Amino acid sequence: MIGGVTLNLRDLERLQTKRSPLVQHKGVWIELRPLDLKNAEKFCSAEPPFSLDDALRITGNEGETLQRLPVHAFTAGPRLQAVLEQYHQQKAPDPLPAPPGFAGQLRPYQERGLGWLAFLHRFDQGACLADDMGLGKTIQLLAFLQHLRAEQELKRPVLLVAPTSVLTNWKREAAAFTPELVVREHYGPRRPATPEALRKALKGVDLVLTSYGLLQRDSELLETIDWQGMVIDEAQAIKNHTAKQSMAARDLGRPGKTSRFRIALTGTPVENRVSELWALMDFLNPRVLGDEPFFRQRYRLPIERYGDMASLRDLRPG
Repeated sequence: MIGGVTLNLRDLERLQTKRSPLVQHKGVWIELRPLDLKNAEKFCSAEPPFSLDDALRITGNEGETLQRLPVHAFTAGPRLQAVLEQYHQQKAPDPLPAPPGFAGQLRPYQERGLGWLAFLHRFDQGACLADDMGLGKTIQLLAFLQHLRAEQELKRPVLLVAPTSVLTNWKREAAAFTPELVVREHYGPRRPATPEALRKALKGVDLVLTSYGLLQRDSELLETIDWQGMVIDEAQAIKNHTAKQSMAARDLGRPGKTSRFRIALTGTPVENRVSELWALMDFLNPRVLGDEPFFRQRYRLPIERYGDMASLRDLRPG
């Protein structure tokens, strides 16, 4: 739409040939700005033209843009609408029982958690598992990895980042519940120091455990690996979006860079400030809440400074 007038691609192409800033179309005068035309041309020729991330972002935020063009209306087809409803309205997908090869039983809420992880993975969306402490987030994540293995979808190593104090627990739990998974620690003075050594060490490995400190220190080395996915445990560790370990996690987990899926485990997705949610979502689904300046103006300032309850409701995770 330009000036309230709806144009199709053919209309735009015809009007553009007139090379005039003011043109008449169906009895209405329209101002054609070169930058608008350039953005419209880029939008129409984009490949792919529209992604699920775009749909989630546009339907989750008012006043959104696509290819730097304002979005006035959006209508989803039946299949996409079903996905959007599950994503935005927390319409739960079917729970999944413990997969073959998992040594243990899942409780009903853990089966629901596994169902959500599998659902979001299917659509390449990051997932935040935010059960309270002691409710088995570790077990659900291991069950999800075993589910991928049972479905023959676990093709490359998955990187799991956690505080140093819980790395041993992860190794012990993996041995107990998912003995088929090959687990390796990237930790200590004898860890591989070159891309060649690291690739050799990870041959046949399913899950790699490392710490936040080493994620930051070895970021360039870890970027050389084609990770299938990235998991951050105690994800409140990246709540300060300007901290080096937060930036390292978000950079390495960037979709299309080195990992296919992103999962965050935390009992406290937001501890003190709304901006902590942006840092977490920028790791999981970078485009859903927009960039940091947009989020600050649209959500953080209205909520923290003015107590805007409507904006707070938009952000509430269910």
